This record gives sequence, structure tokens and C-alpha cells, in this order.
Amino acid sequence: MGLQLAQTQLLFGVAEDGTGGYRVMYDALGGQLRLLGASGKPIASATVAPGVGEWRTLRVVRQSDGGLEVGLDTGRGYPDTPQLQVVDLGVSALGRVGFGLVSSGYDLYGDRASAAPLD
Repeated sequence: MGLQLAQTQLLFGVAEDGTGGYRVMYDALGGQLRLLGASGKPIASATVAPGVGEWRTLRVVRQSDGGLEVGLDTGRGYPDTPQLQVVDLGVSALGRVGFGLVSSGYDLYGDRASAAPLD
């Protein structure tokens, strides 16, 4: 059997021309959660429970001081401490938000991506 992928990508801070921004990548098969910067360079990563065949939800919080938090709900709610926490000032604007799905050998579905200010 060839390479199997089940990967979700959430993009944010992307300019109107499609450049820059951040990318959160969740590999459901390998159990990896990664945050990449505008250049594609990894900023942070964590090992999480694989989630093939299970519904997962990503939450990204971007603070005004450059703090970025990424949490993965594995069916029991978001953890008290997000799996990824970093400070990065590489992209200052929220920009556009979107998601992508990469799958080979597995069905992979995306529901939605949205952005909202925190209260």
C-alpha cells in the first residue's frame, strides 16, 4: 500500500494575495499537531492521540501580544493547557482564514473555519 495521509490544515493571517500567514497542521494518522510560520518553517509541534475515524476540532487563539495557542479537542473537550503555545510576531494581521484537507487511503471531511474576536 502507498503513502497514507489524513491531514487537516488550518490557515490564518494569510494576505489577500495568498502569501504569508500561519498554518496549523493536524495529522490524524500520525498523531502530530504542528504550527508553521509564513515561510513554512515549524514554530511548534506536539504529539497527540491519533484520530483516524474520529471527529476532531481545532481552536486557535491569537493574542494581541503575539501569543498563539492551538488546542485540539479529542472528544473530551479542549485541554486546560493548549497543546501548542508560542509567541511569534511574524504576522501582525488576522488576514484570511481557511482550511485544507489532504487524504490518501482515508475519508477526511472538513466542516468549517471561522474567526471571531474573544470577549
